[in-house]
Amino acid sequence: MSALRAFEAVSRHLNMARAAKELNLTRSAISHQVRFLEAAVGAELLRKDGRGIALTPEGTAYALRIRDALAALSEAGQKIREPSVAGRLRINCQPSLATRWLSLHIGEFHRTYPEIDLEITSSSDVDDVYRGEVDLFIRYGNGVWKDRWVRLLARVEFFPVCSPQFLNQAGRLHKPDDLAGLPLIHVADRGDWGRWLLAAGAERVTSHVGLWFDDAHLGLNAAAAGHGIALGERFIAGEELRSGRLVQLFDLSIPAPEAYYAIADPVKASRPAARIFFDWMMDRLQLSMRQTPGPQRRRPGSSG
Repeated sequence: MSALRAFEAVSRHLNMARAAKELNLTRSAISHQVRFLEAAVGAELLRKDGRGIALTPEGTAYALRIRDALAALSEAGQKIREPSVAGRLRINCQPSLATRWLSLHIGEFHRTYPEIDLEITSSSDVDDVYRGEVDLFIRYGNGVWKDRWVRLLARVEFFPVCSPQFLNQAGRLHKPDDLAGLPLIHVADRGDWGRWLLAAGAERVTSHVGLWFDDAHLGLNAAAAGHGIALGERFIAGEELRSGRLVQLFDLSIPAPEAYYAIADPVKASRPAARIFFDWMMDRLQLSMRQTPGPQRRRPGSSG
């Protein structure tokens, strides 16, 4: 191997001194290795060319093969040193995001990384991020989990959504105050509607009445079924907005008080499979946001 590396360096530099400097050897050691190699293969590999040296035809052909062989050996060594991305990866995801987003896109990840065996469960408990049997948690929260590896996945913004049928039946919805008297769908936090109406300057709308659900998936299903107006965001409502089952009513969106985070035990977070999944999900969430349509533009009271 030493003779092969010495000859390969000489074949690139066509200079014994520069090859010796690259390999941290003496010029005489390089010359000795080349002569040893020529004796081993039974052919002259170098010839004098004026004051310098040149490759013989046999040396040119041999140098090309050596380069390929050394590159393959280097790559094989690198693969051994690289951590494996195979094995089981256990993900626990916020139920609404798991149902309405992750389950729709997870096939893309599996096709790209077929050697990662995914196990996906769902839970909304912010405290179960300390369960040892899960590798990576996806949660909607404030980003504060003590003694955990925490990374922001995506921030969200809320805006009113309803079904096209509900929009036609409601009549004129040109401004936020037109929501007065219409059923509002609340999810977990009744304060979300209050914040949006305050930002919109809607003074005639009562924010604390309507239908209440403990999960965004249920609330958006109710909105898609025509039972009222919910506050949606582009990840969990994205598929309905793209398909037309839901429409966005107004231009105004307000930042959510919390965001989606990836959480893990610091040791488990260092696993290559966990990092790969985190990078994929963050990139895919941003792509979903760009692909989701904006507010409904036709006249709300029209019937066509």
